[in-house]
Amino acid sequence: MRKQLSRSFAVALTAAAVFTASSASATIILYEGFDYGTGSVSGGNGTTLSVDGSPMNGGTGWSGAWVGRNAETNFANIVADSLSYSDGSIDLATAGNRFQVASFRDVSRDFDSALGEGTYYFSVLLGIGDSSGDERTRFRITQDGSQNGVFEVGFGYGGSPAASLVYRTGGDTPVTGAGTGISGTNFIVGKFDLSETGTMSNISVWLNPDDLSSEAANTPTVAIDPSIGGGAGGVRLTRTGGGTSGVFDEVRFGTTWDVVAVPEPSTYALFAGVLAALLVLRRRR
Repeated sequence: MRKQLSRSFAVALTAAAVFTASSASATIILYEGFDYGTGSVSGGNGTTLSVDGSPMNGGTGWSGAWVGRNAETNFANIVADSLSYSDGSIDLATAGNRFQVASFRDVSRDFDSALGEGTYYFSVLLGIGDSSGDERTRFRITQDGSQNGVFEVGFGYGGSPAASLVYRTGGDTPVTGAGTGISGTNFIVGKFDLSETGTMSNISVWLNPDDLSSEAANTPTVAIDPSIGGGAGGVRLTRTGGGTSGVFDEVRFGTTWDVVAVPEPSTYALFAGVLAALLVLRRRR
């Protein structure tokens, strides 16, 4: 019995080592789950956004709080509970609440430091209603978190088909649309290369991936190879028009698919539980 337990313990430790090594090679760079108290978000153009006087400066990998980019003082609401997404067997891990940006508002946030040379992944949950040309909900990667856009993806743009995924590469004209009849909660995963000089290329975007377990299991909705200069140093959330759109949640940047399209926490909790049980049994022996 002792030999069998020891063997089981060794197997568990080996699996833990493999799991740890795998996790170490995958890095989450930025995360925002909007884990703030519920209520109205106030601020001003170029000033920190806050909820009931508390600044919106949570998450990891950011240099400061969210900042308003309009003259208005009422920017949004923090709504209870996270948005959710599942591929049917795996649930996206979520925490905190959700951020509903008011109509005709922009908010931005800078990274702790601009991204360096490498391949990066990002993901965001977007909640939309009737995504027409006058109801736009978009997620923008910027040079510094301000208006200077590098790449943008989201729903709705003036002149675009209703309820279509649109994206822009630097300028104000959407490059293309993809998909129709889109509404509700949508999960966007993106990937891009960044050169040493800050040029973005080899961009792929997945809209509502069918299989969260791996990148290879999904076909990109958008695959382009532009050459966009300026670097990547922040994000901007935009909402124009509409009554029910403009909900953002679970912003992630990382170095692998796994860290931005994360399986449900119970998968890891189960592994940790098994390992803990084996440790207890070993002590009792």
